[in-house]
Formats: sequence, C-alpha cells, structure tokens
Amino acid sequence: NAQARNADGTVNGAEHAALRGSVVTLYTTGFTAGLGSMELPVEVHIGGRPAEVIAMQESATRAGVMEVRVRVPEALDAAAFQPVVLHVGNLFSQPGVGLAIR
Repeated sequence: NAQARNADGTVNGAEHAALRGSVVTLYTTGFTAGLGSMELPVEVHIGGRPAEVIAMQESATRAGVMEVRVRVPEALDAAAFQPVVLHVGNLFSQPGVGLAIR
C-alpha cells in the first residue's frame, strides 16, 4: 500500500482504512520542489476516479518527501486495496500502489 495517513492520523492499511470523502495525506518521493513540481499540475486518481487535490508541499519532517493531501472520492467501493495514481507534470507514480478504503 501507499505510504499514507488517514484524516485521523492513523497509517492507512487494511485495519485502518480511509473513509470515503475524508482527506488522506500521501507521502511520495521523486517529485521534489527543487525540480519545480510545485508549479506543475497535479492529478491523483484513486480506484480509477479523480481525487480532489487539496495541497502538495515539501514534508517538514521527511527530507526529499512531498506530502500530497487528497480527498477520497465518495463514489469508491470499500476495498482493502484501491489503486492510486499520482501524476505530476509528465511523471507518474509507480504501479501497484494503493489505499484501503471503507
């Protein structure tokens, strides 16, 4: 699963799935602000559905890590694994990353 925190601060996983409509923070590398990513368009899809991107910023506590806050789409089915795709400029996240949704 993705390195992510749910709205209640728990680490996302099968035992701590994100609620539909809640805000999840995704932690990612490879999209550093030094490369200008803060000015590039950011899209996130969860379970094939577009997720509202609320904010993207450099992590204050993890060097080289970007924090992307997104709202989980309401229309998703509950599942232990819903695929997540992050698209920044012409870069995409690696395949096989997902979130647990309830």
